[in-house]
Amino acid sequence: MPKLDGAASQAGLNAASETSAAVNAIAMGRDLTWPLVEEFIAFIMHQARSAICHRGLSPLPKLAMDSINRQQPEINRADLSGEDAIERVRSAVKKNQTCFFCTGVSTGGSQATRPMGALQVDDAGTLWFMSASDSHKNAEIAQNPLVWLFFQASEHSGFVTLHGRATVSRDQARIEELWSPLMKTWFTEGKDDPRITTIAVTPMSGYYWDNKHGDIVAGAKMAIGAAIGKTLDDSIEGDLRF
Repeated sequence: MPKLDGAASQAGLNAASETSAAVNAIAMGRDLTWPLVEEFIAFIMHQARSAICHRGLSPLPKLAMDSINRQQPEINRADLSGEDAIERVRSAVKKNQTCFFCTGVSTGGSQATRPMGALQVDDAGTLWFMSASDSHKNAEIAQNPLVWLFFQASEHSGFVTLHGRATVSRDQARIEELWSPLMKTWFTEGKDDPRITTIAVTPMSGYYWDNKHGDIVAGAKMAIGAAIGKTLDDSIEGDLRF
């Protein structure tokens, strides 16, 4: 067991108005357990903070963050909610259905991440996928329904990340609605394949990064910004609230 030198910390102990099990153990020269060591460290930190406040000292100032966004001459932040948030997701999916579909636990070799195609974004903003009942993702959703989706609408823009709750079902009417002939590649018995399940992801929160006027305008602004040494990239980003 660790043992701390009581004499080395005697000044701090004498200044304390309250004692603890760790402090008493040190004063008596007894062996300490690790929980008592942690308690003693917390005790000393508390005394240090009290001394700072008593002397009117201020903690070191925090460094300013996000300098690139702060030096933008244009407004580049716009949080979206409700229909506007849903439309932002629908627009990204329309341009590129494929996303990284990430589950909270891993049962296979993909580290809980795989590409999936979003087949539909309904009026409520729910994203619909199709999956096999014996897939790792279905097993992982059964253990933890929270998932993360990462979309990229184009090479340089239209980035969307979503955090939501996934629900697996065998709704045959929904399967009929989402079915396309190409899916027979995976579900070889057609739309009546008993392995077919749907996954509905209800988004709870998200974030997006995009440009305001398209990739060509954004590229032109970036070239001008590089020439004059000014941050111009036509970017826009913000929270998605559903």
